[in-house]
Amino acid sequence: MKLIPMLVALFPQQFFRIFEVTMKKSLLGLMLLAVSGAAVANDGFYIGAAYSQLSYGTVVFSEQIDSDNGFAANLGYDFAFGRVFTLGAEVEYKDLGGVVEKGSMGNSTVEADLSASSIGINVLPKFYIGDRFYLLGKLGMHSVDYSMKVTAMGKTTQVDKSATEVSFGGGLGYHFGNFTAQTTYEAMTVDTTSLGAINIGMQYHF
Repeated sequence: MKLIPMLVALFPQQFFRIFEVTMKKSLLGLMLLAVSGAAVANDGFYIGAAYSQLSYGTVVFSEQIDSDNGFAANLGYDFAFGRVFTLGAEVEYKDLGGVVEKGSMGNSTVEADLSASSIGINVLPKFYIGDRFYLLGKLGMHSVDYSMKVTAMGKTTQVDKSATEVSFGGGLGYHFGNFTAQTTYEAMTVDTTSLGAINIGMQYHF
């Protein structure tokens, strides 16, 4: 146990030189491991899916009697710029669910049934807090297909339309292995109706 103190006393300069070189190599190895781990976690292709809890604004009538939630599926690529910032680009399909409203016109009860889906592209700037946790913004351009059915006096009229809409939102995510858990809130417009979505999903990174 006294050998090391004796060597330090006899050869102080040589001992501290060896200690300095060893520490520098250890720190360099840790830095390279951290950087390479961040690059693997933040850069590359991914696929994902999410459950969407939807909230529609008023379509025609103020009384909502039924609503359907939806889902989303995407394929994208993350471009890593260092360890703090990543820019994602993705193609996404959304089932936007629908809503059924009830009102009256004269003596007749009228039901309006709106359903929608979309496909589009999104950009997602991600800001990392450490190597695993991140905050994100989301901006998209989507082609929205929607169908409106109006039923009155036993007769149903259906109108199908499409429009290009902008979606935007934000959220957070967490990496574990090749998987990522992510939740977002997004807003967009279907025809003239506002739509909000809380999405909870998973991604797999290649």
